[in-house]
Amino acid sequence: MQPSHGRGQMLLPYPVNMTTEELAWYEWTRDRWYFLLVQHGRDAQSSSSSSLSELPALRTLPTKYELVRYRLPPISSSIAATTAAAENGCNYDFKSPPEYVNTLLLHHPSITSQTISMPPKILPGVTLLASYPRSGNTLLRTLLEKVTGIVTGSDTRPDRTLSKALSTVHSLVGEGITSHSKVCVIKTHFPERRGYMMYNAKRVILLVRNPFDAIDSYWNMCCTNTHTESVSEDVYERYRDKFRALALNEMGTWADFLRYWLLNCDTTLRQSNDACDNHSGSGGPCILLVRFEDLVQNTEKVMQEVIRFMTVECPLNDTPLHPFWRWRIRRALNLECHLDASNTKDNRVNNVSVDTTKLGSYEPRSMNDEDSCSKRKQSSFGKSLLKKRYSAQDLCNMQDTVEKKVLYQSSGQRVNLLQLFGYDVFLQGFPRNFDEPNMEDSWSFIYPTEMGKNKVSSTIRVNQGQELRPAGSPYGRAMTRWRKSQTCDDTKPFERKSK
Repeated sequence: MQPSHGRGQMLLPYPVNMTTEELAWYEWTRDRWYFLLVQHGRDAQSSSSSSLSELPALRTLPTKYELVRYRLPPISSSIAATTAAAENGCNYDFKSPPEYVNTLLLHHPSITSQTISMPPKILPGVTLLASYPRSGNTLLRTLLEKVTGIVTGSDTRPDRTLSKALSTVHSLVGEGITSHSKVCVIKTHFPERRGYMMYNAKRVILLVRNPFDAIDSYWNMCCTNTHTESVSEDVYERYRDKFRALALNEMGTWADFLRYWLLNCDTTLRQSNDACDNHSGSGGPCILLVRFEDLVQNTEKVMQEVIRFMTVECPLNDTPLHPFWRWRIRRALNLECHLDASNTKDNRVNNVSVDTTKLGSYEPRSMNDEDSCSKRKQSSFGKSLLKKRYSAQDLCNMQDTVEKKVLYQSSGQRVNLLQLFGYDVFLQGFPRNFDEPNMEDSWSFIYPTEMGKNKVSSTIRVNQGQELRPAGSPYGRAMTRWRKSQTCDDTKPFERKSK
């Protein structure tokens, strides 16, 4: 393929006769070349007789226009033939850059070995994205697809109404895909509900949202059978008892969901204070806790932690995130990309406000277009409390439910799950405590200090075992039957909140 001229620059056109999947891989490979060129082109130009203007311009697209691809290249393509991507389930071995890239990069002393090496591969196996429903997994999936360019999967049956909406309307085309050869991240709600396929996962990202808003959003999803619409205040009033009963039950489900993953992953927590208790998280797959509120308020920092968890074998050591990934994250967030800054030795980021309502596959129902970005973020946390969805007695009952489901540190200290994440209304003042600009996490003690050091990572079987709700519970999938019974089989839907 010969570069062509245009306005004094040599441009690389797209090759012809490539499939969509091959084009996606071509864009991804070209993006890395562009990063390496721009990263060190200024220094190389100052010490070389050749000019950057004489090099092909590897222009990049905004990430929202990039094609997403499966984890492995198409077997029949020339790309697959020139990479080792099919080995060990890894996908980040690239075609060798053309000679002009090698000439520019490899003969300049300022280039670090980390930069000229391939970006760290996404680790083999499946990284699980586990969350209670309505906790922000769609936002995180969309951001991961923008950063990695790889489709994210889901173990939800793809022919369900909500799954079809995600794939056909909201561009998450990986619904129903659980093969590690196609995707590296798979969304699950297990054990809140069981997915339609069993599979193994090697790492777990546990995404947590305050239960008051998550449960309120779950109610609206059940009542509207959509991800984005809300029922009117009249519906809340008419079915007040139903909503209150659902909220109390789901508070227990929310706590049990967190208990399941904290006890079955590699953590320091126990389910009882008994010194002989062997039911602790020690020995399970590695886990990363991500709070939805942090994802919204400190998006760049959280995404760096997530990508680092997916690419670094020992996530607790001091290995910095590769500058290529930091650059990709900033591009995905529509932030100005200063490549010199992205090559720093640490992972410090500026607390730049990112409007996440425009980055997800759909705009969340809790946001108000009339508010500024920063104001919308703060006002969206605990919005169900500000709307007084729960009475004072409801809140007491809900928090008492969580108090009965405490975990224990190895020292015997009790761990209340609401307080662990800063969600206690009475003792921590949620949601006012999240108005602080740098709300720190408080759960570092759950990570074993030896995590990843000379340790064989174990796997977990997903969708094997019982669901959290008992059989016949009216608050899980049975909510569909209830909605249809109240709306003449959805022919007379609940009144929606006006936008």
